[in-house]
Amino acid sequence: MIYFYLLISLVVVSSMVQGFALPPRSAGNQTNSLPFPVEDFTKTVASVQNAYCGATKNVPGIQFGDQTLLYAYGDGNLAQRTNIYHSDSLGIIVAYEGTNVSSLISILHDVDAVMVLPNADLGLPLGTLVFNGWQVAFDATWLQVKQRLSDAVAEYPDDPIIVTGHSFGAAIATLASLAINQAFPNKFQEVIVYGPPRVGNPTFADAYDGVFLGKYTEVSNGQDWVQNVSTQEMGYRHPTGIVWINPANSTSWTYFNQQEPVDGPDSVPLEPFYPGPPVGPAPGAPGPSPGTENYYWVNTWVSMQQVAEYTNLPGPGYYNQSNLVFPDSTIRQTIHTSIGGQQIRLTISNQNGVVNLPITAVTVALPLQDPNAVQTTLNGTVLGAPYPAGTGSRIIDTNTIRQVTFSGNSSIIIPDGSLAVSDPIDFPVAAQSELSISIYLKDGQNSSIITSHPGSRTSSYYGMGNQVNNYNITGDNVVSQQHWFFISALEVWSPPQTSAFYVIGDSITDGRGSWNNGNNKWTDNLLARMQKNPATSNIAVGNQGAGGNRVLTDGNGPNAMGRVERDVIAQPGAKYAMIFEGVNDIGTAGLDEASQEMVYQRLIQAYKQMVTRMHTFGIPVFGATITPIGAANATAGTYTQPQRVATVNRVNDFIRNSKTFDAVFDFNAWLADPNMPTQLNPLYDSGDFLHPNELGYQVIADKFDLGVFGRFKGGVCGYV
Repeated sequence: MIYFYLLISLVVVSSMVQGFALPPRSAGNQTNSLPFPVEDFTKTVASVQNAYCGATKNVPGIQFGDQTLLYAYGDGNLAQRTNIYHSDSLGIIVAYEGTNVSSLISILHDVDAVMVLPNADLGLPLGTLVFNGWQVAFDATWLQVKQRLSDAVAEYPDDPIIVTGHSFGAAIATLASLAINQAFPNKFQEVIVYGPPRVGNPTFADAYDGVFLGKYTEVSNGQDWVQNVSTQEMGYRHPTGIVWINPANSTSWTYFNQQEPVDGPDSVPLEPFYPGPPVGPAPGAPGPSPGTENYYWVNTWVSMQQVAEYTNLPGPGYYNQSNLVFPDSTIRQTIHTSIGGQQIRLTISNQNGVVNLPITAVTVALPLQDPNAVQTTLNGTVLGAPYPAGTGSRIIDTNTIRQVTFSGNSSIIIPDGSLAVSDPIDFPVAAQSELSISIYLKDGQNSSIITSHPGSRTSSYYGMGNQVNNYNITGDNVVSQQHWFFISALEVWSPPQTSAFYVIGDSITDGRGSWNNGNNKWTDNLLARMQKNPATSNIAVGNQGAGGNRVLTDGNGPNAMGRVERDVIAQPGAKYAMIFEGVNDIGTAGLDEASQEMVYQRLIQAYKQMVTRMHTFGIPVFGATITPIGAANATAGTYTQPQRVATVNRVNDFIRNSKTFDAVFDFNAWLADPNMPTQLNPLYDSGDFLHPNELGYQVIADKFDLGVFGRFKGGVCGYV
């Protein structure tokens, strides 16, 4: 009988991969704007992930965030691991682990798809049938969970109960929620499950809605085949409350307030063991190339988005008028890719704007070498020439121009606080190559609060009229500045083994002290090394640095503690991260002892918080020590005072020794003067006692241990 169930399961999965012709269903009541904040259905992710972390991390008393593990039951084999936590902000949380793939018993529960009568403790009506394997797994833990939950309720009598789980554990959680509601009728608050398969028949779904409608959230990530292990054709049905993240691992969420919506997750073919869904092209846009259907989008280039300060607005003159920026203007900008691909997508951002951003036309093309591009000079001598062909160029190869469309249209109005992703473009790009992007705004943007990245270290050009298809940006009012405006990311359609490494940083990561149009920030130099190594050549490098940025306080861009979700977790392909920031917090805090003590304490707490949030998603986080800021004359530089130097040393001791980070890179030691370790080595100092020069940036790249990517290829446990 066991082998029969296994055979049936394989047939079912095979059928799902080929795609069933589903029976007609009523149109779903789709709500594109979620009826609740995103945090409402992500708040128990860490609780579920901790259940996967093994026996040593499932000991009562373990803490992460404001949660404390009260009880842990089950070994993941004979009994599914079930944890009960207490959270100061959420209450009592019951979390069920998903399938233990090393356990035959756990796997057999997954394939025992025969429908049976429900356990009486579930309180379900006649006619209800449920998935036998998951009910058996529920029965194996229920009595112990019920007793432990009674103890928790007695200890925290005023706190509500939340039930959560992932995959197989989500199926058990769905059943358990009914039993818990029966046993503790005045305590139950909600159910949040991630990737649950269908648990029962339509009678079950209707009865479940009768109890939990409005209290049940089922999160579906892309085309999750696990959710269809028990199909509708077999007689199973999901209850109401699906939130669909589509594409997978993105920030695009849709809520459906009915069972089995026709335009929900089942409306697209399923892909097993796939990190992201095939992206259906807009009308007229290309589809995935043959043989690339299991690819996904990964950023090959990003820039940290922020409000353009007054001194960094376009201009002067025509392009920057009173509450009107870029009227009837073309902006031509170049970017430097990290990995290559055959298809690309462009993201245009109005994230920091306060009014609509009306984009009239956009093109991409390959830039040509511009002999007039701004280069870095020293005493009249050009440094680093020749620069990479096309970097900071105003001229393009017109034979390579491609029109950029957005959902099939050449223009788009992007609301304030939002962004727009283009349709896929057939446009091969090579790793470490240059791309030119031309944007035309017929009406401009009616505000001086606009989205930008001031520290591009790359020349951009503005010209009057629509010049997106022109060989050169010409006219009487052409202006060149080293800023990027509105462009925030370029993605490439990438094989499943491709991933990305994102660095949260300040002006040192942003390349202050590197060459203009030289592409020699430390992250660029690191990328060059990674591209030469077969083990790391499939890892993109995303530079999320910004000059003047701070961890704790907004200023030059949003604070780094608030950028974690936007600039790492939500970014396509995010698999590794680094935090290299903190010097501006120390440098702008008061010199008195109390101020420096406070900034030290807050920084180490912020580092821990940032790491915890990325660990929740399995992302390993590397730390870099703050580079030297001292000088022989304490007033020689902006941050050179001994009080600040002392705080840098304390923070670096924490970074090196606290084990908060999964790996530590000692940038401070690498760049320090051997004779005066609190100061930059004069060979590596750009001249301000703070920012390295191009030699210093090369040292960072050369000493960076590329083996760290292999050691953390499998990610990290999300318990803390």
